[in-house]
Amino acid sequence: MTGGETYIRKGDGSAVKVEGPSLGHCVMLQGGQVEHLAARAFRTTERITTITSYCAAIPGLYDDSYISNVRPYCNLPELYTEWSNYRLEKMKQEIENIQATIIQHVSRDRDSFPLDEVYHFAEQQISYLKRTARQMVDQTLCAEVRRHFGVREINATSEKWVVVRAHQRFKDLLPGVMAQTLVWRPVCLYLSDWEETKYMIRSGNVSFVYSQQGTFSWDQYRFEEYLFGDELLRQGLKEVLLAWLHRFDLLNLEKDS
Repeated sequence: MTGGETYIRKGDGSAVKVEGPSLGHCVMLQGGQVEHLAARAFRTTERITTITSYCAAIPGLYDDSYISNVRPYCNLPELYTEWSNYRLEKMKQEIENIQATIIQHVSRDRDSFPLDEVYHFAEQQISYLKRTARQMVDQTLCAEVRRHFGVREINATSEKWVVVRAHQRFKDLLPGVMAQTLVWRPVCLYLSDWEETKYMIRSGNVSFVYSQQGTFSWDQYRFEEYLFGDELLRQGLKEVLLAWLHRFDLLNLEKDS
């Protein structure tokens, strides 16, 4: 085989090539955390890539998986059923673990209670459950996006957003667009998320903000304002972002660029 190497983007933005493994070996990486690309393979009939999902067995350690990459082409009722059952099972295990922790603590010292641990546990569950729900985008909205755009276009939404965001007319159109967005029911949930993330950025607590793109960071002193489209991308809501751009004719700005 010629080619077929895996390229990985490093922290400094450069790419490093991982040579194809020899017979009986494989390359393993945590794809959800590392931006990577499989080079085209020649002189071979197939290049096998196995995608496996692992969940930490350690109590209190949560996976930060998303379904944004498979949502555009999956049967949504089936996907959402598997996704929600898996995530709720993890929560059930965590609930049983905190129950055992409370019992053990009280059995050792009946005059105290692990309140800090319970507070931390509650915050974890709220965040985890919220991210679980947000990944299950409204099926009607997804169906509408699929009718207008193909999977390739949906997956290229982030590139479209970069072009639209940088267009010179975008800032002039944005106030009117956001005024109409406020009364567009399918995105109301994400508007509140947007406000919450902006607050976290202003307060300097971005370390508590999760992102589908990996570690979230947003310099509060940078020139660009954190916009609604940035929030949708943070959560990996490509269909919602594309529907928003399409509804308010912002995709025309991409064509004009």
